[in-house]
Amino acid sequence: MGVNNWYPQDIVPDGLEKCAIVKITIHFHDDNRVDNTGLYIQRWTQIVIDYQNRVADYPILKQNIDYNFLLAGITNSDKLLFRRYVDELNRLLDADFSCVKNIYFAGIRRLGIGIYGVSNDSVEYWLYKIGYHDNLPDVILTDKNPSELSHHSEDMVAAHLSAYHHIQEPELEAQTFVFGYLKQAIVTKRLRNYGKFMSEDIVQSFVNKYRDLLGIPEKPIYSVSEISDRFYGYLPRAISATMLSFYNHSDISHHFDIDEILSQDIDPAIPYTQHGVDDESETPVAIVSSQFPLHALQQSLEYLRSLSVSHIQNEMPIRNGHSVDSEIWRSHDAKTQAGIAEKILRRAARAYESFVNANRLLLPNSSYLDNTTTVLWIFSPSSGLEGSHEPLLSEFHLANKEGSTAVELGV
Repeated sequence: MGVNNWYPQDIVPDGLEKCAIVKITIHFHDDNRVDNTGLYIQRWTQIVIDYQNRVADYPILKQNIDYNFLLAGITNSDKLLFRRYVDELNRLLDADFSCVKNIYFAGIRRLGIGIYGVSNDSVEYWLYKIGYHDNLPDVILTDKNPSELSHHSEDMVAAHLSAYHHIQEPELEAQTFVFGYLKQAIVTKRLRNYGKFMSEDIVQSFVNKYRDLLGIPEKPIYSVSEISDRFYGYLPRAISATMLSFYNHSDISHHFDIDEILSQDIDPAIPYTQHGVDDESETPVAIVSSQFPLHALQQSLEYLRSLSVSHIQNEMPIRNGHSVDSEIWRSHDAKTQAGIAEKILRRAARAYESFVNANRLLLPNSSYLDNTTTVLWIFSPSSGLEGSHEPLLSEFHLANKEGSTAVELGV
């Protein structure tokens, strides 16, 4: 199509001859034409409608952006507190306690905070997961009640309702949150075991607790291979046979809680021999425990085998005729108690350092790791076999002017 345009002589486009008439040709696609089908007009109509909708929705969109992302209604000082909190929270999980993030928040890029309410007295908010492919801010305002979300949102991590002064110390509040998960990981033994002492202690604790099910009597030295054979080979088959003697085959689950069996005072139905379980026809079952972290036991056995450790020394002398269920200090005199305490505490101090370093726990203020503190333990044993009071262990942290780590035990 040809178009004739008239240009004044003083504004003729560069590169064109200074003439009165310029001829320009514009080519249109065949689809972009007005015809009897009306399709081209429909497309323009849709564009106009979409534009009108955008204009009409703009106030609502702006309000949502101001509310959710610009934190409208939150004072600048409170915005800073929440941002400091979430920054410190993610710094701790990424740097100082990455093991906590690996256990509880694996595959998550960061944690964000949704603020539900702020007043002079209290704050209410919830923490949510931000994945690597999520384009979400770290801090938002939300009208979703945290107490209602706790049972319906997979992305929600925790709900908080606390006094306002807690958020006024955002770094401390973030530490409290992370330390809670760290404590849970330690208590449930979710962290990796590092060191011979910890592995031996876990294995021995398992034997002490479940010796009746394992068929291992209390003795000064335990064989690692024997414990492993009893746990992996004998115990699953023995429990299977034991349950069959009480229940029909159709009523038996494939997973048994050894603590439930122990609480019912049921003796294993299959005796252990040097050849293993007598009745090899019994199908082994998977065993679980509601009170003992079996994954930690498996890690410990594997670690001891990697060190070629064949035997474990029982740190506790054989009890002097008292029931296993009685208080442990009633089984030993004062001198024996003091010897046990000293051996355990000295080894524990060394194991603590190995455990912290191997799990990459950054604890710069720990008195057990710095070289300016002497840790002093005062152990007061009970009065032995006739004692009526518990032993007492007191701990003191003293400034060490010599500049070297020291652990002392007094009795």
